[in-house]
Amino acid sequence: MINLIFIVNQISEGEIEMGMRYRFQRVNDTIQYEAISATSNPDGFTPLTAIAESHRWDARLITNASDECNRRKETCIINTVQPLLLLVPRTRGITNSHTLIKDLLNGCLAIGVKTLRFTHYSFIQNGLPENEVLIILNHFFDTNAALKTIYWDIDARCIDQMSALYMQVYGTPMSIANC
Repeated sequence: MINLIFIVNQISEGEIEMGMRYRFQRVNDTIQYEAISATSNPDGFTPLTAIAESHRWDARLITNASDECNRRKETCIINTVQPLLLLVPRTRGITNSHTLIKDLLNGCLAIGVKTLRFTHYSFIQNGLPENEVLIILNHFFDTNAALKTIYWDIDARCIDQMSALYMQVYGTPMSIANC
C-alpha cells in the first residue's frame, strides 16, 4: 500500500472564471519528492505549464515531450529536469484508467522513484471524475510498488468528494499536508 498525503490546492477566482491554472502550488521544505507526474497538456494555462514555469523548465522540451507522450498514449519519463517529470497522456474524457495508472507506476519503478507528486487533480473544471479516482485509489491501495509516498494535489473545491472516496477505499480519514 502506498502512503497518500493530499496537498489542497486553493484556486483563485480568476482561475475559476477563466478556466485556467496560472500557478503551481508550492509547498514547504518538509515535503520532499523525487518526481512529479502531470497530464501531458502543454497548451495554454494548464497545470503542466504552471509546473514547468515554476521550475524554469524549457517550454520547448515540455511541449515536444507532451506531443510524443500523447502520440504514443503512454507515460513518458523526462529525466533531464529536476525534479524528474512523468508525463501521462491526456485523455480528453476517453480513458482507460487501469492502463494509465499501471503505466505510471511502472514508470516510477523503472527509475526508482519512491516519492511522487501526483498533480492530475490539482485543477478540476467539470467535477471530480469519481469512477476514475476510485480506480486510481484502488491501484494505490493494492500495489506493492517501490513507490512509498504520493503527494496528491487536489483542487480545494473537491476535497469533500475526495475525502469520501478515500474513506471508501482506505477506511480511514485522508492525510492532508501542512503546506
